[in-house]
Amino acid sequence: MLKGLQLSLISLFCFVFISCNAQHNPAAKNIEKLITNVVDKAMASSVYIIEWDTLKNQVQKDIDEASGFTGVVVSAEGHILTVSHAAMPNQIYRVSFPDGSKHIAIGLGRIGLQDGEKDYDMAMVKILKPGKWPFSRMAPSQELKINQPVVSISYPGAFFKQTPNVRFGRISDIDMSDGFIESSAKMEPGDSGGPLFDAQGRVVGIHSWIKEKEDQNYDVPASHFLKYWTALNVAKDYTEFPAADELPAAVSSAPMQTVPSLEEVAGISAQNQKSVVMLRSSRGTQQLSILATLLGFNGATYIVSKSSMVGNNPRVKTGNSTVAAQILKRDKENDLVLLSTSGKMEGGIRLGTDAKDPVLKRGDLGKVLISAIANDSIKVGVLSATYLDVPLSICLEAQPTVSHASYAYPGGRSARSDGFRNVLVHDAAIKATECGSPVFDSEGNFYGVNIARRSRTSTLLMPVATHLQFLKTETNSK
Repeated sequence: MLKGLQLSLISLFCFVFISCNAQHNPAAKNIEKLITNVVDKAMASSVYIIEWDTLKNQVQKDIDEASGFTGVVVSAEGHILTVSHAAMPNQIYRVSFPDGSKHIAIGLGRIGLQDGEKDYDMAMVKILKPGKWPFSRMAPSQELKINQPVVSISYPGAFFKQTPNVRFGRISDIDMSDGFIESSAKMEPGDSGGPLFDAQGRVVGIHSWIKEKEDQNYDVPASHFLKYWTALNVAKDYTEFPAADELPAAVSSAPMQTVPSLEEVAGISAQNQKSVVMLRSSRGTQQLSILATLLGFNGATYIVSKSSMVGNNPRVKTGNSTVAAQILKRDKENDLVLLSTSGKMEGGIRLGTDAKDPVLKRGDLGKVLISAIANDSIKVGVLSATYLDVPLSICLEAQPTVSHASYAYPGGRSARSDGFRNVLVHDAAIKATECGSPVFDSEGNFYGVNIARRSRTSTLLMPVATHLQFLKTETNSK
């Protein structure tokens, strides 16, 4: 039974987490290490799936290549788990791995049924070519624990790229009476069918649906796929529940470790907190508010923010005082605006003439990033994707008219969230009006400025070198 499928019951390596708000925070570093380990073990098994026309060797007619979904390989023979609302039996698919390799697969079983108040949203796809495919093991649902750390590695619809995005969260509900696990690992359309991993890199759930709150994300428990493994191997769209497999008795294992929230373990220095200010301006009768970052360069302090959100007569609010600001320069390509004031500005991040973007590799995915927000608050997320381009999309609406929970997050999408080059992506819940804010890692290193809220799962970060070049262009012109 369950041929080719390996079920790991190895006990979880124990990470020790200590809540602390200082720089050089060991708790934040431990979470980063946890995510890195999961990425190293499991990313290779997360695949992008799209309907495929094998005769024309192209995406099926009327299907956009960016409109696929996610799956995860769970056997060396190429069995892929996904969801019933994305896949169909006997449909031909092209499966793309993170290393760029692409293979043809076929839809097998589909179970999209209700059993009382419990929903089942399951499907299986299998790679046709014989091979020994990279895969991830599955974890039994009875091992899950509230506040257990989980990592999502999947392909959100807001991006179309070869490698999946990484997001971090914690298990928040294991009742499963409705058929789902709840976690704070964000998802959106495109993530459907994607894997939710535990700290060992085992699949604990498959992405299914969301509610409006960003921390309400629902996965099909991996145990449901184990229960109907034999039935899912048959290319059939089930209209009633098939016979379930007899699963082996649960083997006791070490209890799953829990972790604090990112907000509990991350913090920034008072000096870095002072680098964020509020900008208010007007555009006709419209009043605009956006955050901004103070940058020190060549002995002067400048204000940098998101240009499309800064209109006429800008004013800077710091503490209890508000002063007029002068627009020095706009950079339309990067949506940046540079301002200054006549008086001296306190605080700010000092940039040297040789400041460079941090060198980031796959092992840095999951790095904790902290955004300084006005009123001495912070928002925390993890690095989801390294340097990438976000092409301009003339049809991408800031506030889509379609009614879907994925568009209902607070603040909505930035009016301009595309047409950027060489940006970073992180999963902090930055509101559109909180863009312009500075971002630091857990050691206090400046990473850049939040330039756009892209989607439910992602905020775009304009890195350091772009800001330095912007400042150099202005100062050299004087």
